[in-house]
Amino acid sequence: MVLLSAGGALSWWTVGYTLREGEVALGLSPKAYCVVRSLVELLCAGSDGLPDGVAEGVVERIDEEVWSSDDGTREDLESAIQLLEHLPPWFGFGGRLSGLSIEQREACFVRYLQCDDTVIVQAATALKQMAHFFFFTRDATWGAIGYDGPWVAAPKLPDSGVRYRQLADEARGKPA
Repeated sequence: MVLLSAGGALSWWTVGYTLREGEVALGLSPKAYCVVRSLVELLCAGSDGLPDGVAEGVVERIDEEVWSSDDGTREDLESAIQLLEHLPPWFGFGGRLSGLSIEQREACFVRYLQCDDTVIVQAATALKQMAHFFFFTRDATWGAIGYDGPWVAAPKLPDSGVRYRQLADEARGKPA
């Protein structure tokens, strides 16, 4: 009986995280990538003329930022993602954050932001800020908010961004 319980707990922690076709997790674990996707679906949902954050590559951009970060930052972000993913039962929701409906996810996330635990608030705020930052730097978002773009004709990607795209294309089986 103990083994069955342990197996169930382990599967609750690890099962059900599948990357979609075309998704590549280079900085995040596949599980964390899926959790971040669920957060971007919530925080950057296409509405009121704004584009859809997942379709605009916000999740991949977060993965790129994590990939180019130092080990300590990468571990902290991964821990924050894991924390938010598995806290819903403590806030009255049945299941993992990524498995909740959008409405339940929103209610749960609001509770994270309003709770008295500083670590939870910081984790939720950090991921919310990353999602919004990368959402509002997308070309497709600019028209919806009335921004005509930067003054440079062609922005130059940093070396880390160029390398990330090369590795992601290789992982997808595209020629570099």
